[in-house]
Amino acid sequence: MGEIKNKGVIKLLVRLYSFDIFDTVAARCCSTPEGFFLLMQESLKGEAFADIPEHVRSNFASLRILAQKSAFEFYTTEDRQEITLSDIYDSLCGDILSPEMKKRLYRLEIETEIRVQLPLMDNIEYIKSLISDGKRVVFISDMYLALEDVKELLHALCPDFDEIPVYVSSEYEKRKENGELFRIVKSKENVEFCEWEHTGDNPAGDIRVPRELGIAVKQVYKKVSPGEEYVLNANTHNIATQLMVGASGYLRRQHSLDEFAEIGVTVGAGILFPYTLWVVNEAVKRNIKHLYFVARDGYVLMRMAQCIVGELGYDIKLSYLYGSREAWRGPSVNLETDFSKLDWIFRTYDSPNMKIFLEHFGLDETFLTQLPEEFQNINLEFTDGSIEKLRDCFASDKELVKAIVDRNTEKRELIKKYCAQEIDFSEEYALVELRGTGASIDCLCSIIGELSPKKIRAFYYEVHIEHGLHAMHEKLIFMNASGFDFSLLETFTRAIHGMTLCYEDKGEKVVPVLEEQEGLQLKRYGYDKYIEGLCHFSHEYLGILKKVYGTASGSLPTVDIEPSVAYLRYLTEEPDKALASFIGNQPFLRAGTHMEDQKFSPPLTYDTVMRYCYGKLPVENHSMKISYAITESEFLRFLVDFEKHHRRISRVIRGIYYLRVLGFEETARRLRKII
Repeated sequence: MGEIKNKGVIKLLVRLYSFDIFDTVAARCCSTPEGFFLLMQESLKGEAFADIPEHVRSNFASLRILAQKSAFEFYTTEDRQEITLSDIYDSLCGDILSPEMKKRLYRLEIETEIRVQLPLMDNIEYIKSLISDGKRVVFISDMYLALEDVKELLHALCPDFDEIPVYVSSEYEKRKENGELFRIVKSKENVEFCEWEHTGDNPAGDIRVPRELGIAVKQVYKKVSPGEEYVLNANTHNIATQLMVGASGYLRRQHSLDEFAEIGVTVGAGILFPYTLWVVNEAVKRNIKHLYFVARDGYVLMRMAQCIVGELGYDIKLSYLYGSREAWRGPSVNLETDFSKLDWIFRTYDSPNMKIFLEHFGLDETFLTQLPEEFQNINLEFTDGSIEKLRDCFASDKELVKAIVDRNTEKRELIKKYCAQEIDFSEEYALVELRGTGASIDCLCSIIGELSPKKIRAFYYEVHIEHGLHAMHEKLIFMNASGFDFSLLETFTRAIHGMTLCYEDKGEKVVPVLEEQEGLQLKRYGYDKYIEGLCHFSHEYLGILKKVYGTASGSLPTVDIEPSVAYLRYLTEEPDKALASFIGNQPFLRAGTHMEDQKFSPPLTYDTVMRYCYGKLPVENHSMKISYAITESEFLRFLVDFEKHHRRISRVIRGIYYLRVLGFEETARRLRKII
């Protein structure tokens, strides 16, 4: 017999091992009881329940929860401490339901309960090992289900449990939470409390009470992440949210996941999986035979799509298309290019200076001699006015355009050869992107239009409508919404390879030439663990969907965007510190710069806060909210808060900054101390 340390003092032999059932050896695939009853409510839409009053079918989840509370208040006494499922259905809307209807609802609940249970394998294997070693094992549960129903559920979970004694509160009308059910088990099993080990999850009924009786306890923890808690509170009545949070919670209980993998199975999956499943489903509906996921945002999306297509058995080919704005922009220009519509290049955000502007078009410094004198400075910093003036130069001077075309002819031909090699234009196909204006795909359209007259279709999570209405391709958009920081999406779809710089003809094949440093930095960062988390979730969640809805073609529900909307709101409004750190500290290469330990949105420094207070967002911080969340300095956080709420007084803060810049360090230090 095993030894236990009881209350930290006396070592005794264990003669009995007891286990709670729900959330100890099995867990519902939905996150809360309300989610379970919502699944039942979905089932009531079927023809088999058409005779059930509409009032009950449409409001079942709420009515079922209320009926349980009512039954408990009405039927329980000092002697009768537990109710039964029959009591609950007797309390549900009274005589509006016939006895036969109640019987069918009762059976539906048992069948649904069995269908949605997921095995918690650590404890199941532990119990099986105890049985194999000849140890005495019992189950103890505070539950309204009848004994035969619990045994049916346990048999479906693991037939090896058929001979294990089961003590259910509904059978004995006594509960664990006050110790009475433990006393019954003690008597029937003829064992002392000090010879007993109990495993369960409830802090009171499975831990505190048995410990007070002298039983050794092992606690099973059910951890809910901040993101899961947020979306559940926002979408309690949404089945898709219940199932997604149930899947992520189950994965975290079943596997030892590192911090990044946990972000993958929670926030990353919550935001990206519905989109990817929608893309695949739309492809099936539209008879699209081949999906090409565009680098680099498409890397993660394709990994998830591979899981979806494999699990659901869809006949769709998936491929990865290497490319980038940097590789396609210059070669996309032709003599018919309308420069008045090239917003993606003539903005100070995209082209802050002349050097980066030239790089976008694949040009070098020698091209400057063809521009007006005011633009012949490689170090020229653009303003909104000056870059618009440069746009006018290109729009009115065809020689400038021809110079770009001539310098990119070879690159253009290589892109055409690469696309002819990779894309089967004879079949129905579509590209898969993440977000943006659609300009990159427009660039590709301009290049490969000579290969196929067919208009390109592309899937997008979100598109900047104000820039994308004149696109050269058909856009299929998952959602467009205001109020979210969609720029953060890119941190969830990074590829473990660098940016496509150009293409190279290797004779038999054209291959992409990739920037190397960013991919290596992301690997060192541990980003692959995040991707593993996404793939874990995809397999698990699809398994749950098939378990709940069946495997017949068309049996899965329509993709619900509510989980994604809730996670996007969480990401935008109040990301927890671990999530903010994952985003902010990611290696990130900015256009026209070198890697050198750059991060997406690092913690704030005194200089970046001063520039922010002056009204200019520092370029090294993509998101002030993320940088703020991971900044340890309370002083710097105070300055940002102060700027938000007291803009006039914050001018004093700016004065400190200028004193420091001008060399009055001591005066600046004293003023900072006073503030």
